[in-house]
Parts: sequence; C-alpha cells; structure tokens
Amino acid sequence: MDKIEFKVENIKANGFQYKSVRIFVNDIDIIDLLKELELTFTGSKDIAGSYEGLSPDTLYKHLTNPDKYDIDENGKVAILDCKCGGLGCWPMKIKISYFDNQVIWKEFEQPHRSSRSNNFWNYSKFGPFTFDQIEYSQQLEKLKG
Repeated sequence: MDKIEFKVENIKANGFQYKSVRIFVNDIDIIDLLKELELTFTGSKDIAGSYEGLSPDTLYKHLTNPDKYDIDENGKVAILDCKCGGLGCWPMKIKISYFDNQVIWKEFEQPHRSSRSNNFWNYSKFGPFTFDQIEYSQQLEKLKG
C-alpha cells in the first residue's frame, strides 16, 4: 500500500501570495517523480516536471466532487497544474477509483501530450498508486479551510 500526504504551503511569486498543495507519495514529492519520468520524454529540465500544486480548495473539490468541478470526458481530474499559474495550462490528470477500502490513482496523463497529440508522453508505467481510504480521507481533511 502506498502512502499519501498533502502539505499546504504558502507561495510568494510575482508579488502575489497564495496557498499550494504539495502531494507526497511514499515521502517523495509527486512533481519530482513526474520530472524524472518526463525527462525521458523531453530531455528539457525547463519542461519536465513544470507543475505547481493546486490551491487546497481546488484540489479538495477535484478529489471529492469531480463530477461537479473538474472531471473530463475521460473521467480524469487535475491534481497539478502549470507553474505559470494559468488554470488548465499544463495539468496533470489522473483517474481515481475506489475498491475494497482503497483509493487508487491511475492512468496519469498530461493532456497536451496525450495519445491524440503529435508528441505522446506515455505514463503507463507511472503508478498506479493505491492508498488506504481512511488515511486518504485524513489527508483530505488537511485541505479544508
């Protein structure tokens, strides 16, 4: 079973201050894990792992009520977005399923590099990650107000 942790941090950039959620899977920032994989696709350190965490409120809504707030035509939700701050600019999307008191994050996708694009990035060997539903729910509570 994998371990998940959400850490809310205060970010100051371009004269603005905001909250962002860092997602740790097995004690490693998921952005670092993605960067390592994406370097094999692009070789560019400027592009690989160019994500920022969502605000606590946005991530909470995406993870707890995706049908209302974020789910796409493939049943996926954004867990990260571009570090430029533009919503939807460079998201990392996943499919979430529930099975036998477990929460499973799978089918990771950078939609701008999907199989329908000219430059496909294959995340099939990334994940899936399986979390205990009780621990997952406890982590979600950190994202509330």
